[in-house]
Amino acid sequence: MTNYNKNLEKNDANFIALSPITFLERTKDVYPDYQAAVYGNRKYTWLDIYKRTTRFASALEKIGVGNGDTVSIMACNTPELFEAHYSIPMTGAVINAINTRLDSKTVAYILEHSDAKVLIADRQFHKIIKKALENIKRKIIIIDIDDKQANLTDQGKIGDHEYESFLKTGDENYQWKFPEEIVSCQWLKDRLSDKSIRLFDCTAYLHYTDDHPSKPYDVISGIENYRKKHIPTAAFLDLQEELSEQESPYSFTLPDYHNLASRFMKLGVGDPFHIILYSRNGVQWATRVWWMLFILGFRRVSILDGGLKEWEALGYELETSVTSHSPAKFVENIDKTVFVDKDETLEAMNKNDCTLLNALTSDLHKGESPRYGRPGRIPGSLNIPFHELVESETGKLVSPEKATDVFSQQNINSDDNILNYCGGGIAATLNAFIQRQLGFKNMQIYDNSMSEWAMDKTLPIETD
Repeated sequence: MTNYNKNLEKNDANFIALSPITFLERTKDVYPDYQAAVYGNRKYTWLDIYKRTTRFASALEKIGVGNGDTVSIMACNTPELFEAHYSIPMTGAVINAINTRLDSKTVAYILEHSDAKVLIADRQFHKIIKKALENIKRKIIIIDIDDKQANLTDQGKIGDHEYESFLKTGDENYQWKFPEEIVSCQWLKDRLSDKSIRLFDCTAYLHYTDDHPSKPYDVISGIENYRKKHIPTAAFLDLQEELSEQESPYSFTLPDYHNLASRFMKLGVGDPFHIILYSRNGVQWATRVWWMLFILGFRRVSILDGGLKEWEALGYELETSVTSHSPAKFVENIDKTVFVDKDETLEAMNKNDCTLLNALTSDLHKGESPRYGRPGRIPGSLNIPFHELVESETGKLVSPEKATDVFSQQNINSDDNILNYCGGGIAATLNAFIQRQLGFKNMQIYDNSMSEWAMDKTLPIETD
């Protein structure tokens, strides 16, 4: 190690999770009425651009575009080209901008080798594109741009859609996601045969026993329901039995990190696989496993948005055959800072620069139920029930814009240090996962949460 790479760990001064999309979202909030694009007599504000790009992204997803797909565009410096740099990444797809000076053979080569699923084409280049498509055997969806500033007299239409008409088929309230960590059911359906993807059902159930505070709930494995039906190729992952410390008095305590990594590898998690996690009764089970893999240094893992509920609602195939993945390996790079214990939580409680955030329902936060032994919350805590970050009807995560509003209402922003907790360290992982998607830099999770805190009478507790 040289002097040039010492003390360069990620911190507030040198790192923040940003993307062009987060730039656009912030700009439409700060400068909604400022002009973003002017082209002839067409003028769009930043708010206009945000609405148009989210709508176009929604329309793309409706025709099957998702994470990992390629969307090509061959256009002049028009608003459509500008918008494409936001709308396409909103779906998780990759933009492939093609130089307008290239000949048809080169264009064909680019379309073929980029595996373009959609081509957004300025009609000015109709002849070149049409000739290029003659050399491509597979179907590429074409979206025409009608540039009113150009002479299109000799240029025919080759598209399956026209840009503005296609845009109107989308929803301006489209819930774009960070594609690396969230995938749609449509995206997964298109890739079920991909051998580099490994899918896991993480479902567990809690049977509450409020009349026995020393044991707030019984944990019921989801294995039986998995055997009845699950997404094809999915294996079952038993969070409590396989990935929790069995000697702990609490249900979901993290095992020794090295031991945990070994267990995951035996279950089939490792390179070069892309791990997809889902559950059937709440995304929090999947986010718990997601964070467990995160702290071990395995980052090629995504949450299936909406889980089994959304998959079934879309009418997609289910199966009953049990799947087991062969063992795999990955290099451990353990992060011991994410999950904290009661002592670290107590220390954080006494710090002015740390926000304690309770993910339990408001009645538990207020102290109206003794579910965990003593009613109440960790003193000074704010409350964002985890279900506020999930759409009740679909089970999908709320939009980034909605999630931002939820946190803003509690005066929580991305610069804050957040310590998340709940009943047993499950729901808190959902809140922390959403914080990460919104660009929060400093999030922690109290592992055993109120299951431990409320039973320790030496620890302070607060009620309304």
